[in-house]
Amino acid sequence: MKRICLHLLSHFCFSVMVALVGCAFLGISATTVTAQANASVAPAPPISIEDFPQESDWKSPVDYAAVIASERATAALKLSGPNVKEPTLALYTGYDRMLSNMQQDLIISLPIEEIATKNYHKVVAEAPADPILANLESAEFDALYTALLVLLHQ
Repeated sequence: MKRICLHLLSHFCFSVMVALVGCAFLGISATTVTAQANASVAPAPPISIEDFPQESDWKSPVDYAAVIASERATAALKLSGPNVKEPTLALYTGYDRMLSNMQQDLIISLPIEEIATKNYHKVVAEAPADPILANLESAEFDALYTALLVLLHQ
């Protein structure tokens, strides 16, 4: 009988230790999830044209057209995939619209900084009312916009 009690006691102690370690891991993972959730609530604002040094450091207008055409081709490729999900459809449709508007503004010779900012804000403003852009992820769209500004800059 004494032997059974000692055996049960050792299993009980082991179970308690496993439970404590499990609770510790659960607490750590809950803290990590909370921190990640809080970080995603407030996305960083998109890069601004003021972050770039001088107007003379931008590419030439001919290069702008080539960069925009290349980015439109990339967006068209993403949109032509067989199983395009709604967030991807919204993201690249919005990006393509922004690029299309930028191409039109290049014809009337506006400065590229104004063209980029104007058309970025135009697509963001249209997104809530447009059913295709309803699932537009602002953080991902900001990332595409920022990458475009880097491509337009020398």
